[in-house]
Amino acid sequence: MADPNGKNQKSLFFVSLPEFRKLCTVRISFSSNSSNNDIRSKQMKLCRELVLLFPDILVSPVQETCSELITIMSTQFFKTGNMQAYTQRHEVQMDSPKRVFPGDLQTCLSYTLIARLAPNWNKAGHLLIQGVNFMTESGKQNAIGMDLNVTETQLCISVEVNTIRLPPAKDDKLDLTCEKKRIKAAVEDVNIQECAKNNQLSKVNRCTLQAWLKLHGILVKTKEKKEDLIFKIMEFLNKAKLDK
Repeated sequence: MADPNGKNQKSLFFVSLPEFRKLCTVRISFSSNSSNNDIRSKQMKLCRELVLLFPDILVSPVQETCSELITIMSTQFFKTGNMQAYTQRHEVQMDSPKRVFPGDLQTCLSYTLIARLAPNWNKAGHLLIQGVNFMTESGKQNAIGMDLNVTETQLCISVEVNTIRLPPAKDDKLDLTCEKKRIKAAVEDVNIQECAKNNQLSKVNRCTLQAWLKLHGILVKTKEKKEDLIFKIMEFLNKAKLDK
């Protein structure tokens, strides 16, 4: 929405929160013997996996350390034992449940909401940009700026609608159209969805996995580990299945 001066206006939404005494905070930690990059990768992988597996919890990495994450859930869900079983299976440590504070809830809400909106909405800077393939699209694109504020009784969501235009992506000065055709050609002979269904992704070479992810608008690092690529593919396919 724009005012007469052409500036975007923010819309505010207010949501009542459940009683904090019915919620609990549980911190998860793991060994930090590996390099910082490996620890951070494991931290983010656990966060994404928890968001994907458990719709009843909120999660966020702890920014001050690479070896911890924070989760918030109802005390009723904690009593099911699902989280205990998950942490045992992944050989990570789970602290005893603690009371919930507004700051922790705000952090977990923000991270979990952004993670669940992807890949249909993708975080870039302070904006969420619409579209799975937004990095390869030209022309105007929809975007929103979103801020959350949590008190002990209420959630306030501030949303500002924007229209942006991204510059054409460049990769080693290659034409974008040619690059997309090259990526498509790299995966046209491999049925990734069929491989995933039959647990055969580990047999697909890493370059093909990277190409498939790029073709679907998912950002990947040049030297990203194969197991992380497989996890991103499974996450994308599961998300697509839930959206149908």
